[in-house]
Amino acid sequence: MTVLGIMAGSSMDGLDLAKVKFLLNEEGDALADWSLEQTQIIDYDEHVRNAISRSQVSEAQDLLTLNVDFARWSAEKLRPFTDGVDLVGFHGHTVYHYPKRGFSFQLGHGAVLAESLQRSVVVDFRVNDIAVGRAGAPMVSISEKYLWPGYDAYLNLGGICNISYFDQGALLGSYDIGPCNQLLNHIAGLESKPYDDGGQMGAEGIIRSDLLKAWYSNRYFERGEAEKSLDNSWIRDQIIPVLNDFNAYDTADKMRTAQQFVTDIIHQSCADIKGKLKKDNLRLLISGGGVHNSFLLSLIRSSLFLEVHTPSDQIIDFKEAVMIAHAACLRYWELPNFLPRDAKPPVSGGAIYLSKFW
Repeated sequence: MTVLGIMAGSSMDGLDLAKVKFLLNEEGDALADWSLEQTQIIDYDEHVRNAISRSQVSEAQDLLTLNVDFARWSAEKLRPFTDGVDLVGFHGHTVYHYPKRGFSFQLGHGAVLAESLQRSVVVDFRVNDIAVGRAGAPMVSISEKYLWPGYDAYLNLGGICNISYFDQGALLGSYDIGPCNQLLNHIAGLESKPYDDGGQMGAEGIIRSDLLKAWYSNRYFERGEAEKSLDNSWIRDQIIPVLNDFNAYDTADKMRTAQQFVTDIIHQSCADIKGKLKKDNLRLLISGGGVHNSFLLSLIRSSLFLEVHTPSDQIIDFKEAVMIAHAACLRYWELPNFLPRDAKPPVSGGAIYLSKFW
């Protein structure tokens, strides 16, 4: 089965696309092999980016309209990539993610996508996991286990940084650590830059301890793992506004302090995990767009004292899109795409919209 996986990341820059071929084993109960056939980034048009940035404060009718419009725009951009595709997995931009209230909402109307693309489409991956009492995030753990085996822990440096860790193949924990590229890109935007290329802006700054302390004081960092699940609004509403109290500092100092903040919270998470696994030589795979920030990556490496690995550039950039393709494939095959955790069973998450009926 060939699956087109699409991920709209938290950085609001566009859609990441991965065309992946999956092979089921003879028994029909597990994945036998997979290969990555094609990747692509589809940048948002300016009006789409603006609409998404306002989505969380939209009136209900406007949000429902945007849900349809975003699906139509996405389908138009995705149509050239659907040759030979059997199934589409679509994870649109997350507008709301409140697992304690029982819901998570991503843009992209499944029925509109299926009709426009003339392909069956899987959307709304997270809600089944939330329904059994978990957080619906991070989603990537099952793909890490089966597509990139051989590591004790997996760190993703996306708009939000998250981590999963395993012991003898069993998932022990998976949670959102805190801010990463979303915060760094905002600070780069203060100098009209989309991002800090290679981390060089921050490399020229100094750490401001009072700003660092202000970020540390957020009560999110006191929570237990099971309660650590974030949506895009948390960084926008609770982390970025802290900068307003430190306007006197140079942008380079703000960036360097943010880099240190990201490094420190990752260090603390990895130290906790190392203690739980009781392993001296813990193998960590780091992926996500933040890996391209060479200065940030050097800070993380030097702080961890672990065996740190990074995958190919293609996986660094498109891991989440591959994960969505994998999750869609498993859902279509009626196999779990969320691993058992926190004494809760595995679940198969996602709503399937069929393009045709028999």
